[in-house]
Amino acid sequence: MIPGLCLGVVLVLLPGCRGRRPPAQGMARAAEESVRAPWAAGKFYPADAAALRRDVESFLGEAKSRPLPGRIIALVAPHAGYPYSGRVAGTAFAPVRGASYDLVIIIGPSHHVPVRGAALTDAGVWRTPLGDVAVDRPACEALARAWPQAAVEPGAFEQEHSAEVELPFLQVALEPGFKILPAVMTDYSMANCKAFAGALVKVAAGKRALLVASSDLSHYPPYGEAQKSDKAALAALLTMDAARVEQACRALENKGVAGLVTAMCGEGPVKVVMLAAKALGANRAVLLGSANSGDADPARRGEVVGYGAVALVGPMKAEEKPMDRPHQAHETGLTDAHRKRLLQIAREAVERYIKEGAAPAVEETDPVLTRKSGAFVTLWEQGQLRGCIGMIEAREPLYLTVRDMAIAAAAEDHRFPPVSASELDQIRIAVSVLSPTWRVKDASEIVVGKHGVIVKQGWRSGVFLPEVPVEQKWTCEQMLDNLCVHKAGLPRDAWKKGAELYCFTSEAFEEPGPKHGEK
Repeated sequence: MIPGLCLGVVLVLLPGCRGRRPPAQGMARAAEESVRAPWAAGKFYPADAAALRRDVESFLGEAKSRPLPGRIIALVAPHAGYPYSGRVAGTAFAPVRGASYDLVIIIGPSHHVPVRGAALTDAGVWRTPLGDVAVDRPACEALARAWPQAAVEPGAFEQEHSAEVELPFLQVALEPGFKILPAVMTDYSMANCKAFAGALVKVAAGKRALLVASSDLSHYPPYGEAQKSDKAALAALLTMDAARVEQACRALENKGVAGLVTAMCGEGPVKVVMLAAKALGANRAVLLGSANSGDADPARRGEVVGYGAVALVGPMKAEEKPMDRPHQAHETGLTDAHRKRLLQIAREAVERYIKEGAAPAVEETDPVLTRKSGAFVTLWEQGQLRGCIGMIEAREPLYLTVRDMAIAAAAEDHRFPPVSASELDQIRIAVSVLSPTWRVKDASEIVVGKHGVIVKQGWRSGVFLPEVPVEQKWTCEQMLDNLCVHKAGLPRDAWKKGAELYCFTSEAFEEPGPKHGEK
């Protein structure tokens, strides 16, 4: 067996399993502040927070994510050790980067403890090296009321990784503030899956909910046989027919393939999530990625585990039309303390780099500061612009974006010489935290002073922050003319003749002292 891989699933059911508590009693006894410690840290993923974040961000960044048509209702993601399945997991969660959900329901197999129905956690918080995620206790209670076969069973989670390993990806990919409902199961019968799914639909109704089925694919056949098995299993999954998934798994497992003990270790969670997602509006399954452990470790292709990533997508709700959402106010979640800290990071970065030629090491754990976000840093000296560079795309955690853009504004803005040490006391720093961008079809959609604007044509592009046209007293047309000519190097009227326009909003703040434009 390969260390760090899924360890196989227990399918034997024991009637009247000991240790289960009635749902109401169990929920009442679980203290709100009770914490489930990360069991899989150091085994399936790094226990060090910085290393874990780097790995997850790398996996998400490597994923060739593409826009999916509609609303992502559910995901199927692997749960093996990150060195083996992390890249496939990255393809699963990349499409929801920056998304906001109220509730994430994670259903996984119970690898060691047989469970009747489904096991629920008694903890109020699940912890990973990246921080704490609150359990949605009212949602757990609602599930237990809707389906009494779901009951608190702490022992099922003590040494269980299937739900836990999805959490770091969720923490990095999603907007902070979501709560989780983790559950594990071993009864994969269609009757049990349908009952579980029906209860989940009641819990998720009316919420911004994401369902996650935690499952690996083939277990322990040789590399080539795993590829064949996984292709067939995924083909069945893409039909969105739970019965087809079950039939495909039995057919594959009965073929007598050497080493194959299961075609899909989380078959039950996959069927539950598929049934619930369809009831919640999903009408299409999209394959996002697949591989097996032999791709990560070619020397051990005699015995591998397969992985797949799938999104279940439904029509966009009327209130969630893509063109509408960005026009709403961009909620950064920044407090005065966050703003002060970001300005401090920018100041320390500029001073350290100018004096010593090196960027300072910074480590933050606050979810608002570690959330990926675009940002600009602007330097002013005696009321005059002294440098301004930013990153539009949300590629890095906000605090690192601010650090790096502050250094770039001081040393890499080609319009100005690098800031010298003698100027540091005169420099004032401003930070703009950006929203995601969206495409506009017509200039009439742009609100001067509210929307930052990007123009693109071919390989040329340019950007103005929202405050620029206000400072220059430009109309929208004057702003777009100047954006094309002075920022993108395009003809003045390129925005009227095929150039693409994108908008974003920003939250700007700056250090105390003379405001820019004042001496």
